[in-house]
Amino acid sequence: MKEKKLQIIVVACFVLVISGIVFLKTDFSNDEHYSDIINDNLYNSGEGLIAITGFICDYDEVLPNGGIIVRGSDIIWEGEGKDLLDIKDKLSSMKLLQTDDFIYPGLIDSHNHPDYNFLPKWKPQQLFNNRYEWASKTSYKKFMDPKRDLQKKRGFNVFFPKLAEVKDLLNGTTMTQGARRLSALSGLVRNCDSYNGVKDDFISTSIKPLGGRELKRVDEIIENLDSGKVRKHIVHLAEGKDEESRQEFYEMQKLGLIRKELVIIHGTALKDKEFKKMSEIKIPLIWSPRSNMVLYGETTRVDKAINDGVKVALAPDWSLTGSENIREELDYAIKVNKEQLNSFFTDIQLFGMITKVPADILGFGDYLGLIEPGMKADIIITDKKLPDNPYKNIGMIKEKEINLVMINGRVYYGEPDYVSSLADPVKFEKIKVEGQNKLIDIAEDEKIYPYATQTFKQLMQEFKDAGYSKDILRIKVEF
Repeated sequence: MKEKKLQIIVVACFVLVISGIVFLKTDFSNDEHYSDIINDNLYNSGEGLIAITGFICDYDEVLPNGGIIVRGSDIIWEGEGKDLLDIKDKLSSMKLLQTDDFIYPGLIDSHNHPDYNFLPKWKPQQLFNNRYEWASKTSYKKFMDPKRDLQKKRGFNVFFPKLAEVKDLLNGTTMTQGARRLSALSGLVRNCDSYNGVKDDFISTSIKPLGGRELKRVDEIIENLDSGKVRKHIVHLAEGKDEESRQEFYEMQKLGLIRKELVIIHGTALKDKEFKKMSEIKIPLIWSPRSNMVLYGETTRVDKAINDGVKVALAPDWSLTGSENIREELDYAIKVNKEQLNSFFTDIQLFGMITKVPADILGFGDYLGLIEPGMKADIIITDKKLPDNPYKNIGMIKEKEINLVMINGRVYYGEPDYVSSLADPVKFEKIKVEGQNKLIDIAEDEKIYPYATQTFKQLMQEFKDAGYSKDILRIKVEF
């Protein structure tokens, strides 16, 4: 009798185990309210997943009531918010942030000089014909003295770009260009020309056209491009409005560097002939209208470049004569588009110039620039200042209206409630941005690059000790 009871118990347990296995493997793929996400994560109830709902604003689509799920560094699901909530019912351990805010892909700044962005605005008293004129001015050289003085102090070659990256975080920029490689071995934001977090090859840069003293680099650059060690070469070219500036294009051509791996910054002196050549070879252009207007009184004819088939991205150059950040440059470009280009670009096209287009032209299009499964989780969330136009909204909001910044699936900055929904707030520092409470985390657990463990307060103290106030961020921050 005891043996029969034991057999019944064993059979019953076996049935329960099998039932459990069947439940774990249940296929919800035919039910529109479920997805493979449930099947893949039932075993741990969604532990390690984070989900966000809101108005998804992408370059190729909008989802007014959308949602995304992130696992590790990747977006693994995108869809309707109501479907995400159904998934959450099945995966109780998945973290969830519900918002009515705009959700954007991280903004990509494809042209900047972060080392200089702690300096105030430089306001030249005249317009110039080319870059060499203003760079030789005594007033400009004196303006740069504070940077040279700080460079002599220990560590400040690292502090410059780290401060600039903090400024990027506060403004929603998730990838930048131009940081010193020393500081960017693993920076806060992605550095497209050194550490980028997705690709092992690099992007090289020439601040000046490759002539004169730069000639010695030509063979090295060509060798690196031919071997694939360097993916792209970014060059500041034809920056000015005179024929001397335009001829730089042909000097580069003689050197064998007008090739598909080239990315041209500025190009203000270029005309149809050069744009058509660029289109033929597939050389893209990075446009910095505010800095162009301040220095030269005119900007690149990007309308002609687009008509000739050239891909164009938008970036601020630097804060000295350009915009303080990529969003401000977008707002300025919207005005230039209306006042000088007869509304040539749509709002969506201009938005694409700081998201999808720079990702594509710099070789990151398979990873960045869009919100969709398979892309890296570089995401920003903002208030709806212009609820009917999310593409203009991103350029018009204030810093305090940025509610979350996530890079590679890691939350770095945001509203306290938003941060606490997705991350452990204990590591974060409390600050106020324009009077609004925020949390920020810029310190790494390990010293993976110089001063990586430095906190926000420690970084700001370094500049204070050097004689600079917290206003160097050009954002009202209290800490």
